[in-house]
Amino acid sequence: MRILFVSDLGLASLAGHIPSGPQRFARAFAGAMAGRVSLTVVNLSEGNKLSRSLACLGRYDIHHVSGVSFLEPVLAALWGRGKLIYTAHGTLAREAAVGYRYPKRMLRAEGLLLKNSAVIACVSGLLRSRIEGEYRVDPGKLRVIPPAIDPSLLDTEPFDPGFPRPYLLFAGSGPTKGLAHALEAFGFARRDVPGLNLVVLSGEPGPEIPGVTWSKPLPTPFLAGAYLRAELVLNTSDYETFGLPVAEAAALGRPFLVSKGSGVSEWARERFPDLVVDPEDRESIAGKIKDIIGNPPSTDSLRSWADRFSPRRVVEEYLKIYREICPT
Repeated sequence: MRILFVSDLGLASLAGHIPSGPQRFARAFAGAMAGRVSLTVVNLSEGNKLSRSLACLGRYDIHHVSGVSFLEPVLAALWGRGKLIYTAHGTLAREAAVGYRYPKRMLRAEGLLLKNSAVIACVSGLLRSRIEGEYRVDPGKLRVIPPAIDPSLLDTEPFDPGFPRPYLLFAGSGPTKGLAHALEAFGFARRDVPGLNLVVLSGEPGPEIPGVTWSKPLPTPFLAGAYLRAELVLNTSDYETFGLPVAEAAALGRPFLVSKGSGVSEWARERFPDLVVDPEDRESIAGKIKDIIGNPPSTDSLRSWADRFSPRRVVEEYLKIYREICPT
């Protein structure tokens, strides 16, 4: 079975490159799948458009596209003779409606992928529901498979980023990330936990607020160190298809609070229902912050739960799909 995996793995050739969530998934997936099948990887961040497109024109049993970046390789995959699998990390049309900006070619590519894929792997049930409601897609094509945690985060030697302790860690500042909820909940929590800080990992600096540190996204060793030194990871998204920092923190044995508006809450609710919060109930979140700092879940229970998102388990689910649509 010959598989072509087309995704954006980030700039491996650039030292200090900070991968996004979908890029971290792509790296984890490609690494874990290597040796299991005959796998050719096209990294959309590397090479030029012509070389990427030509790489897609070979004979493959399955074209597997993760995320949407460039139109040319997507079209090449659609023109191939093999089956097409699409791993959806979001719906660009919906994200564009709430303030994210994407080139028109990416919106066209998304439509082509959703229409022509034999299987659409959604990173959460929340995303599956969005796709069902917003696109004319056969529900039988939709599967829910969570993203894999990049093992390099767990294997790296963690570096101390130097944030003032004790602190809560909040990752992201997009239109639906719920940063305003987190800031207000932190303000309530700080009244009961004097000296508590909040670190926001964001591409854009924010206003000066007592106890709040604004930081750019961190390279992997510093991100691991930030997780390990945080009291908990705070997720208060209004809408988020998954929420990888929650799973990453748990894999490192650190607790979290996750919004019911984040896809990863579907799995958190099974093991840690008390850690799933209403993002708009900010005083309740503050109370839970205090409780977790005083009595956190055990490290072993958090790591055991996060194993659900290990590359080993995620790859097994994709292998089942590969065998299903290409039994020979």
